[in-house]
Amino acid sequence: MQEVGNAIRRSKRTTAGVRRYDESYEWNLMNLSVNTALQDFGEVADKACKDELKQLFREKKTLVPVKWETLNDKQKRQTVKSHMFLKEKFEDGSFVKLKARLVADGRTQDRSLYSDYSSPTAKTRSVITCLKLAVIKNWDCMKVDIGGAFLCTKIEEHEEVFLQLDRKMTELAVIYMPELEDWV
Repeated sequence: MQEVGNAIRRSKRTTAGVRRYDESYEWNLMNLSVNTALQDFGEVADKACKDELKQLFREKKTLVPVKWETLNDKQKRQTVKSHMFLKEKFEDGSFVKLKARLVADGRTQDRSLYSDYSSPTAKTRSVITCLKLAVIKNWDCMKVDIGGAFLCTKIEEHEEVFLQLDRKMTELAVIYMPELEDWV
């Protein structure tokens, strides 16, 4: 606690001392930094990071390495920074797996370049509400996962988006795919 004037106020960190899985919630989602995930989950986190980077570079070929020196000044200014987070997945209170996501910091992009920058992603609360309705009304349900669906967004041929991996992601990418070392 911090003392401010005569008043004492609590830290705004409401999660201090709280277990990762809180049984009072119907569902739990927790984002972790790469370093925290690697420290807490070791090989499981390492595999999640590896799977995400390999999907981006090899499977979907979404990211293509370029050398910084080959970019002009305008391209360098428009480069978007990235970071990765990992999400813990729980079912019935038990840890199931970690899922890694490399994301771009869209706040740094010039919004005038795009007419529509919304994401067609369902809100978690909406999905949970639909699932509750399905249970109440005894609907048949099916889960479909399209791997890396968000990577299939169309970008016009004249558009260029340059993404800069942070230091940790660069280190991991080179460990998982040594052929990328020439691009660092």
